[in-house]
Amino acid sequence: MLRQLESVGIFDNAAGRSLLSSHLEGVYSGTKGILQSNGRYLRESLLMGPRGGLKVESIWEGNKLITIKLLGGK
Repeated sequence: MLRQLESVGIFDNAAGRSLLSSHLEGVYSGTKGILQSNGRYLRESLLMGPRGGLKVESIWEGNKLITIKLLGGK
């Protein structure tokens, strides 16, 4: 995951963590997502960094983030 984030210019520092946190907050408040059989919601989004983007699949149970999967990058 770290390698994928760094490949698009998002690093493990205060700015990178803030960007990721803001992105996930926007994903939660912006879309309902796809209801899964276990009652959780899958939300898809595009996380853009200075050097490109990654597709993000996040799983939510109510307002609780369960997991994220990054697709793309190196």
